[in-house]
Amino acid sequence: MFGVLPQGTFNYFGRTHGIPEDLAEAVRALLHARVRPVQIGLLNERIFLVNASVGMYPHLLEEREHDKRQYGRWRVVALLSAVKTALRGYRSLRITLELDGQTRHLRTPTLFVGNNRLQMEQVGMHALDHALDEGRLVAIAPRPVGRLRMLGLLVRGALGRLGEAEDVQAFAFRSMTVRAPLLSARRRLKTATDGEVCRMRLPLRFEALEGRLLLLAPPEDADEETAAGAAVAAR
Repeated sequence: MFGVLPQGTFNYFGRTHGIPEDLAEAVRALLHARVRPVQIGLLNERIFLVNASVGMYPHLLEEREHDKRQYGRWRVVALLSAVKTALRGYRSLRITLELDGQTRHLRTPTLFVGNNRLQMEQVGMHALDHALDEGRLVAIAPRPVGRLRMLGLLVRGALGRLGEAEDVQAFAFRSMTVRAPLLSARRRLKTATDGEVCRMRLPLRFEALEGRLLLLAPPEDADEETAAGAAVAAR
């Protein structure tokens, strides 16, 4: 079983499952928690709960961690660090995808794979956020664009309108293998799983595993009571 004490910048996983963001409240919630089966994502041998990525996004995470050490672990620092990375530019990847029995060739600065409905909703990928409830993962791949248009995509994501952008490809899948083109000498790619950056040997295999994590989470009826109480207090 898995218990969560939220300490991250955005706490998407904890917020999705009703875990309080206050550390003391989260500890108390564990004492009354119930077991809830939760979907996990797998990138090769690494588990991810929120997202995994290849290309520019892992580089962005490294820059963000450097900036947080200098300026503090604030959400505004994370956003400004992302802007800085976008303006610096990043070379596009050429990769081949094998997903659910189909093959497609892709050129993109980054391949982002989401496993969290709240994050998908907040960046505006409403057309595919239901896929996570159906045992799938969601892939987002910007088309190769200039620095200003990439900055525009980041702004759209921050405003919750990324799904409206023409320069973004998105699709859902249960399993996907990422390979280098036949004539490429590339053997490893920089990857990130829930913020942890490392280099992995190709091919990369992404997979959704339904109900594999037994999460200690507040009872669902407690979530409903909390929401009802908040609604009454707002009147």
